[in-house]
Amino acid sequence: MSFMAISVQKAGLRGHFVFASVHRHPRFFRVDTISRRNHVHHFRIARPEDIDATFVAWIAEAYRVGQQRHLRGATGPDPRRPRAPGIRRTWESGCSMRLWTIHPRYLDSVGLVALWREALLARKVLLRRTRGYRSHPQLERFRSQRDPVACINSYLEFVQTEGARRGYRFDRSKIGRTKTSGVLPETLGQLAYEWRHLIRKLEIRNPALARTWRSVPRPQANPLFRIVAGGVRSWERVSVDEA
Repeated sequence: MSFMAISVQKAGLRGHFVFASVHRHPRFFRVDTISRRNHVHHFRIARPEDIDATFVAWIAEAYRVGQQRHLRGATGPDPRRPRAPGIRRTWESGCSMRLWTIHPRYLDSVGLVALWREALLARKVLLRRTRGYRSHPQLERFRSQRDPVACINSYLEFVQTEGARRGYRFDRSKIGRTKTSGVLPETLGQLAYEWRHLIRKLEIRNPALARTWRSVPRPQANPLFRIVAGGVRSWERVSVDEA
């Protein structure tokens, strides 16, 4: 799991940490909450002395989150352990996040980082490397392909490319063999549905970006998909809490 990113700019360095809780500190100019235990803290570094003992401690803390050590001491049910019947994980009960059909270029920083993590977890599911999260409805379109893993690898590659364009260091080594673009059919109705859903989310989370995208008549899809005629897909399960 990604825990930190840094990009080089003319005025210095800019980056973010991922912490399990919100840190109120003047050196963080923005905090984006992805989930209850994932909070992206954005910072700028203008001088060498900004990398002090406090900053080094933040690196260590974020690294522990990246290794998911924060889950071992968390209160409540451990999300890695089997749960009692009737208790469903977020992914299995309506998806707190999603594998977007739309091109990742339209996502804000919160959405893009969340998509990268969600797609990596989807890849683990398709590789049978995790015991949970097997009921994610949006995995149906990947499982319907002859090589589902190559398809999710391609999906991740396009997300990684967008991340690199923005200065994020999404680890390309986590992606295996890919397929060419345009191999997975998806409906125009599904694309339009997700676009409306994203605009509603951005109106709350990033109003300026929502205003920018609202004038787009038809958004581009992730290049993995080939858009065909059709309505909203049967597996679509949007909830008001979805991010």
